[in-house]
Amino acid sequence: MLFVYQFYRNSKDDAAIINSLGKIRGSIQRYVKLILVKDESLDVTEVERTVNELISQYENDNIPFLESIKTTWSNIKELSDKYLKDSNHSNRQLLINESEKIWETSENLVRSKQYSSENDMVYLLLPVAFLTLEFFVGIGLLYIVKKYVYDNLESITLYDLLTDVYSRRYFFELLKGEISKAQRKEYMFSVIMFDIDHFKKVNDTYGHDKGDYVLKTIADIVKSSIRKADALSRIGGEEFTILLPDTNIDKATALAERVRRSVEDYKFDVVGRATISLGVTEFKADDSSDTLFKRVDEAMYLAKNSGRNCVKVNSGGVQ
Repeated sequence: MLFVYQFYRNSKDDAAIINSLGKIRGSIQRYVKLILVKDESLDVTEVERTVNELISQYENDNIPFLESIKTTWSNIKELSDKYLKDSNHSNRQLLINESEKIWETSENLVRSKQYSSENDMVYLLLPVAFLTLEFFVGIGLLYIVKKYVYDNLESITLYDLLTDVYSRRYFFELLKGEISKAQRKEYMFSVIMFDIDHFKKVNDTYGHDKGDYVLKTIADIVKSSIRKADALSRIGGEEFTILLPDTNIDKATALAERVRRSVEDYKFDVVGRATISLGVTEFKADDSSDTLFKRVDEAMYLAKNSGRNCVKVNSGGVQ
């Protein structure tokens, strides 16, 4: 039982580290998004200060890959200055690629923790071998480990800890599966991406607890508006995607508009009203996950730059 207890404590520590890293990567993603939008009404320096404070806060938590994150963050700030001086496609892509390294680092951490737990599981089986006479005790021990430890780590790789929707990593696994299915037979699917408007102002005005409340509530609103077959994922700080199997662009656009209205009509405690900006696209025969994601991302940013709280479609030429 001591082995199990130690294993459980280590797993909880792993989950805490992953959650800390999630806060850092979400803030960096928000910083990059503000740079790309180039909205003068938003205070980019305040977000930069927040990222620096988060990195400093978790330096004592012994987080693996933190040095890599600090290096990437430094590169992102340099590339941001370069992009603000010359906003060409090459500089934009360099900035996006550098920000993706934060997500790669996070996924590597999750995989390493899960791999470590799987190895530790082997050592847990050794004491069980000496408890063969106490068969039911051994079975109970394995059940506890499987249900409360190993499954918990596996869940972290599939779900976002705050909103309980799919994670960015699992979204791309689902997206690749839908593309493979569409390429094998005559099949259509669409993707919606949305972002919460002026979310930083919510955090600054009401605090991060209320910001988390808005994130979770909007996720619940959207989940209640889509089918069971549809997949809602959180891919960034306040950015989400909805994967819509067997859905053409017209139906996806209609759903996006219903979701937009549902969020707009909801009255949040203390915060009041919140809105979202949505982009929509559908699968094309020559699409990869990168090209499809880029297209829906461009549609969402057009919605942001068109006054927010609207739906924009990108079927090749943005509408």
